[in-house]
Amino acid sequence: MLLVRRTDTTEICPTCRDTGTSSESDELCERVIEALRELRGERQGAAFNELLGAFANCGERGWDGEEAEPVSASTYVAARTFLRSLPASFPAPEVSPESDGSITFDWFPREAELLSVSVTEDGRVVWAGIYDGGQVRGIEVFHDRIPSPVLDLLRQLY
Repeated sequence: MLLVRRTDTTEICPTCRDTGTSSESDELCERVIEALRELRGERQGAAFNELLGAFANCGERGWDGEEAEPVSASTYVAARTFLRSLPASFPAPEVSPESDGSITFDWFPREAELLSVSVTEDGRVVWAGIYDGGQVRGIEVFHDRIPSPVLDLLRQLY
């Protein structure tokens, strides 16, 4: 009995594609997805807690003791949507508020490699990364889906 439609699985497990046709294949896919959901909950639970803490503790101007902009409710919602959209196959990022009111997600896969993605109040996703000796950066409007270039970078890093 397949509880999850295969068309919904690539968000959770990019490697679980609609290639098998047997009931055993369906069952295996279902078990992989459920295991990844459980793992995602444990790993990303900390990231969601960090995000909630950033929103709760940085909601007023000057939260950094200087002139930092507050993390707004719209920034929090967009950042939460971004975090929920991460495929379970990627590790949870470190979460931190920025003085401009944005929320930043950071991944440090190996020494001298990083990917930093900020979600802004005005609905942009801004990223910069260093890997394989090169640098990348970009900006896109956030439409409730992680931009393809960011997913591609995560795949390269992990």
